Amino acid sequence: MSGRDRITAKVAAAKEKSKADSKSKSGDARDIGDFEYEKKNAKVLKKALHNINVSLGTLLAAMKDLAMLRGSDVTPDGKLGGKGFIMNFRDMKSTLNTAVSDLSDITDTIADELTNPRWGLSNTEVKGIKKDQEKTEEEVEEVEEIVEEPKKEKPEDKSEGESGDDISPDDVKNSAEVESINRYKSLLEGPSSMDKTARDLSKNILANLMRGE
Repeated sequence: MSGRDRITAKVAAAKEKSKADSKSKSGDARDIGDFEYEKKNAKVLKKALHNINVSLGTLLAAMKDLAMLRGSDVTPDGKLGGKGFIMNFRDMKSTLNTAVSDLSDITDTIADELTNPRWGLSNTEVKGIKKDQEKTEEEVEEVEEIVEEPKKEKPEDKSEGESGDDISPDDVKNSAEVESINRYKSLLEGPSSMDKTARDLSKNILANLMRGE
């Protein structure tokens, strides 16, 4: 299983757990009785659902933006803000993530409610609601994957002497390919005094060899 598949499975499991927890708090059954449903109110709920989904989309875009940043890129002390408004950068991203999760639960709830035939919505309207909700859930999962994926280290962040380019038999299934790549690696690396530009070029060539290009 690839790293992305593991993250996707983790996100899906967390979402199911969240829904299960929500059900356990509110109860699985409802007491509807002889309540009179009016379609005009369903239209208001439908409009609210649309507006919340728009807000959710905006928050997801913000999460993508923040996911591109590391704390060290924007703050010397792990915090943002100034006079009266100071917040830990990591906590800020966590709070935003919670807000997205909460709004997602609300949209799921309203969408489920509107599938009740007693609201009198047409099959086309119900299908449209379900389709929009599926699209929103896909967007949420996509952003959650991006946020949870570890940010790659910059080359300058590695301590001196750490190349990160060592090749082992575990990296390539065919042992003959390992020997071939190691042979090319020794030729490309050359003397230890090679300048930075030459080293970078050799790494790119080596990467292409590993991909079979």
